[in-house]
Amino acid sequence: MQEYIADQKQIMLHMSETGAYTQEMLEPFSDRLANLKEILKRDSADGKHPEPIVRLMSRKLDGVGK
Repeated sequence: MQEYIADQKQIMLHMSETGAYTQEMLEPFSDRLANLKEILKRDSADGKHPEPIVRLMSRKLDGVGK
């Protein structure tokens, strides 16, 4: 998941730097980020990950969405 987040952030930074994007192009990113946040929340509630990992991944997901 961490590699995917880094890839998403790199793509979004490139799009921002070049200004070559539309709102429609961003929707799949937004949808996927929301999905990843839900997966992380559910896995955390199920105790699948240590709390420090959950906090790290949450911060990374929040950073991509900004």
